[in-house]
Amino acid sequence: STGGIYPPNFRQNHKRKYEAAFGEARVPLIGKVGSAPRLLTLTIAGRHDHYSDFGSASTGQFGVEVRPVDGLTIRGAYADAFKAPTLDDLYGSDVSYQTVLVDPVSGELAEPNVMVGGNSALRPMSGHSHMFGVQYTTWSVPGLLLSATQWGVEESEVIQSVDPQVLADNATTFPGRVIRNGAGQITEIIDTEVNFGSIDVAGLDYQLSYQRPIGRGTWSMAVDATEIYRYLQALVPGTQPIGSVSKGEDDGDWAPRWKGTVATGWQEDRMTAHVDGRYTGSYQDYDSEGRRIGNIWIVDANLRWTLAGAMDRTGFWPRKSYVEAGATNLFNRSPQFSNYLYDSVGYDPTQMSIVGRTLYLRLGARW
Repeated sequence: STGGIYPPNFRQNHKRKYEAAFGEARVPLIGKVGSAPRLLTLTIAGRHDHYSDFGSASTGQFGVEVRPVDGLTIRGAYADAFKAPTLDDLYGSDVSYQTVLVDPVSGELAEPNVMVGGNSALRPMSGHSHMFGVQYTTWSVPGLLLSATQWGVEESEVIQSVDPQVLADNATTFPGRVIRNGAGQITEIIDTEVNFGSIDVAGLDYQLSYQRPIGRGTWSMAVDATEIYRYLQALVPGTQPIGSVSKGEDDGDWAPRWKGTVATGWQEDRMTAHVDGRYTGSYQDYDSEGRRIGNIWIVDANLRWTLAGAMDRTGFWPRKSYVEAGATNLFNRSPQFSNYLYDSVGYDPTQMSIVGRTLYLRLGARW
């Protein structure tokens, strides 16, 4: 269709057949040298994807792992990626509406029709990623693990819908999308999905875990944190990349600088218990210059008891059964008010949940 709002019960049917093949090889290049656990390992992987309505693409991944001394592991990897347009991106229904914008040629207001919908000429998004990490354990402190990993992801040919005013201001970048009549007035904007722009994200993952036997049980703790120090989106032509670390963006292309989990647990015989705290760092609220939200903790708890007894030896009854009780959002933390989607929701569902404290009880069995 060329436009218009479809009548009730309008349907479109599209389908695709998707096939993929994947292979991976892990090749030890250097094994032990005497009693020293020196090891160099190379990992090579490849993937081929084929879409009946779109075409094919091949991507690869390469990695290396080095263990120069006992307890120290150094890893690095690089990978290519691509993402095909969804069926909705390609064939989404066309819908028209009228808007008001400034004609960059005349400087006057224009009221063109804007058509949004799918674009069957879309290309896939492409990108690549890398990581470099170090992991350390030591015999002098059994149960201790430390690791840090630097990673980065770059995407290009981003599939997006561009603001009509941006299309009007950059008609040469998006040819055929700004329609003018014989008098030179803008009468229509073709604002279907396009391939344009790039996103560059980089961060650090930190991990600390420790286990220690105490009496008849084992106590454990873990700290996992992610710091995103770069989130650059270049999605608007003619402008500098926008930094979106800890700055809420309505297009969803942003992230808090810090997110993490702190957990502690106890295991003894048939009983395990865990308490986890989930943290979301502070960030600037959507469409706001000074208001900041986030910096919140959500606590979850879980207790599991494995049942054992004569029934385990019958062969008919479950070999192992358990009862489990727990809570998510144990302290019933309410989501903060947010301007997300121009205050149409009231909170930020990308970072918080509107569901309060949830208690659960489970019974399970294994035959």
